[in-house]
Amino acid sequence: MDMAYIGRHITAMEWNELHAAYVQYGTSAGFWDTYQAIMDAASFRTGCPRQVANELLQAAVRLGAVKDPHYL
Repeated sequence: MDMAYIGRHITAMEWNELHAAYVQYGTSAGFWDTYQAIMDAASFRTGCPRQVANELLQAAVRLGAVKDPHYL
């Protein structure tokens, strides 16, 4: 699976961090702690929390961490 990532609100570095957390933790607490930290940082940086939430959820779906997404 190609793990290259280009997003509008989530940086490639944040994507790589999320991917690494998924590889290390699967869907356990470590992954979700990383997910939340990225959401907080990206929301602060962009000022677009809703768009960040949707894009980050889409990234989690791509990783296989979320099976039934509910976008905002």
